[in-house]
Amino acid sequence: MFKLQIGNTPVIFVKAFKDEDRESILEFVRAQAEVSENRKVLFIDTPATPRLVQAIETLHEEGIEIHVRDHHGLAPDALPTNSRELETVDATTRLAEILGQRSVISYRDAHPACSELVNVGEFSDALCIVADPDADGLTGAMKALGITYPGIDQDAAIMDGPRSQQLTGSLTSQLLLKALRSLPPANTNAGVAESAMGEVFEQWIAMVQGDCACEVLKKKAVAWEVKANAAEVLATSATKVATSVWFVDTVDAPPFDLGVLNANIESQPGCLIIATRKADGPIAKLAGTQISLCLSAAANKKVNLQQFLSEGFVSSPEAGIISNTTFLLHVSEDVWNTVVLPKLLERFGHA
Repeated sequence: MFKLQIGNTPVIFVKAFKDEDRESILEFVRAQAEVSENRKVLFIDTPATPRLVQAIETLHEEGIEIHVRDHHGLAPDALPTNSRELETVDATTRLAEILGQRSVISYRDAHPACSELVNVGEFSDALCIVADPDADGLTGAMKALGITYPGIDQDAAIMDGPRSQQLTGSLTSQLLLKALRSLPPANTNAGVAESAMGEVFEQWIAMVQGDCACEVLKKKAVAWEVKANAAEVLATSATKVATSVWFVDTVDAPPFDLGVLNANIESQPGCLIIATRKADGPIAKLAGTQISLCLSAAANKKVNLQQFLSEGFVSSPEAGIISNTTFLLHVSEDVWNTVVLPKLLERFGHA
C-alpha cells in the first residue's frame, strides 16, 4: 500500500484482500473527507472482495459518494466454478445493491484495461481515488483525472495482459515496465519496495506530462537490462516436466526479469504452460517457496489453469492457492506435487 498525489488528487494504491487493507482504505478516505466537503470517490481496478465491500458499505453509510470501475467480474454467460469466483459474484451483486449504476464491473474480455471504463477527466472533481497498485490501476486513475497520452488504453491492456507480452506496447509503456521491473521484489522489504514503486509511478506521470523525468526512468531501464540478460541465461535451465509444460527453478538465481524468462521459455516448440519455482510471493512469504504457473501466448484462452486444481478449491495464501484468473496460478510446493502436477501429467502426458 502506498499513496501519491496525482495533480491535486490524493490516490491510494492498495489491494483489498486483508482486514488491514480495508482499514487503510477507510482511514485514507476519511482523512480526505475531514478537510473537504467533496464526497466523490472513485475505486478503479479494485477486484470485488469481501473486504472491499465492507469498506465501500461503511463509507456509503457515512455519506461518501462511491463510484466503482473494474474489470475483474465474470462474463454474463459464465458460471462461477470455484470459491473465488463465487465470492466475486456475491461481492459484485452486493456492490450493485449499494451503489446502483455507480458500480460498473465488467470483465477482461470486454475491457482488457480499466482505463477503458472511464472518460478522460471524468473524475477530475473526485475527492480521492482508490486504485490497484499496478500499471492498470495507475493508467486508470490517470485517465480518470485527465492525464493521458495517445494509445493509453491499448498500452494499459498490454501491460495488464500475459507477462511475456507486456513489453510489446509503446515505448512509453515499455519505459514504465522496465523501470518497475528493475526494482527489488516486495518480499525483500515490502515498505521499501512500495516506496520505490510509488517513486516510479510519480516519475512516469511526470514524463507523460512532458517532464524531464524520462532520463531518470531510462537509468532504471538500463538496470533492468542486466536482469533481462540474467533471465535469458536462466531460461536455458528450464526442463520439461510434462508434454507442453516447462519448469524452471529460480530460488537461488540472481535478480532476473520474469517476463523475459517466460518469453524465452515459451519460445520452446509446443510450450503451453510455464511453472516457476520462486522464493517471493504471498505463498512463499508463508511457506518459503511457491510455484507460479502462467500460460504461453499459444495457450491463452485455450487452457484454463484452474482445471488443474481440486474441485471447490479455496484461493488464499494460507490454503497454498492463489487463483484469480484462468491464465495465472500460484500454489505451494505441496499443492503442486499432490494436485497440480499429477493433473498436468494426466492431461498432457509425461515428457
